[in-house]
Amino acid sequence: MEISKRSKAEIRSFIREKRKGISPEEEKLQNDGIFKKLSVKEELLTASCVYCYMDMNHEAGTGRIMEFLQERGIKTAVPRVEGDQIHFYFVRSPEELEKGCMGIMEPGPDCEPAADIHAPVIVPGVAFDRENNRLGYGGGYYDRFFEREPDHYKIGICFDFQMFDIIPAEAFDRKMDEVVTP
Repeated sequence: MEISKRSKAEIRSFIREKRKGISPEEEKLQNDGIFKKLSVKEELLTASCVYCYMDMNHEAGTGRIMEFLQERGIKTAVPRVEGDQIHFYFVRSPEELEKGCMGIMEPGPDCEPAADIHAPVIVPGVAFDRENNRLGYGGGYYDRFFEREPDHYKIGICFDFQMFDIIPAEAFDRKMDEVVTP
């Protein structure tokens, strides 16, 4: 597929189908590769807090890295959708999560707000390119978050088939500082 000539909607559809078709073995292999790279990232290991996301529908997995960080005393926070914004809250265990916007697991009402404007952020995406552009799901939540809090170190993570030479990007799309693949 010549991605650079496709619309954002066409790329989202293409990747959604690719993710649906990934075998459990391939998904584990891809996630293992991402975890190995993240687990030695200085930006994560020296942080007091890392913002992350709760994966779903065969996204690059975050559970293992969150557990790894928490075992090392590094707090993890995940987003909750509030109106057209996301705000991050600390989580210590899956029991603190509840189904939220679009069926994504979010921090429950008792979770403490995270307010570290320099915390590195592990960011989901549909597709990324060699220039660190990110194609999200179309809601603009992360773009608005990074507009509001621009000083975070942004690490996009994705499976190999989600990385392209070039993807469509608009002026309001926030670039990643780096993208990690297996």
